Amino acid sequence: MTCLVADTGPLIALAHLQRLDLPGQVLGQLLVPETVYLEATFLPLKPGALAIRAARDNGWLEIVADQTLSDAPIPSLLGEGERQAMALALSISAPLLMDDAQARRVARRLGLAVAGTCGLLLKAKQHGAVPALAPLLATLDKAGYFIAPALRDTVLKKAGEQS
Repeated sequence: MTCLVADTGPLIALAHLQRLDLPGQVLGQLLVPETVYLEATFLPLKPGALAIRAARDNGWLEIVADQTLSDAPIPSLLGEGERQAMALALSISAPLLMDDAQARRVARRLGLAVAGTCGLLLKAKQHGAVPALAPLLATLDKAGYFIAPALRDTVLKKAGEQS
């Protein structure tokens, strides 16, 4: 089975959309390092935390024990969740679902394939798993999830929702 490792940001974004099922539909089983899961659910009554816990209970994501980072070639300047996501992705040769630009650059330098929330949503639209991206991006915007205007325009153009 194909696997995909997620960092905290995309988990929270997908939780806001109530679409934590999407990675499994279009990219493969979603694996989440324990540190990332704890970062995303540390405030247990937040809607995102509840949705992420429900996704775990539904089998849409699997929590994986943290990796030992002492020998990993991952810079310590990154957050612990980002480092753990990269270490897991490296250990199983899996792509990474990550939105932070600096962390994505590091991941690519380490040879990891990286997708972001917008890329996942675009792929979901192309697979027919979502009917339109604009309402999803608007929901993320209302939730305070930043998407660069240029990225928003590019994704909507590729989805055929903007000329």
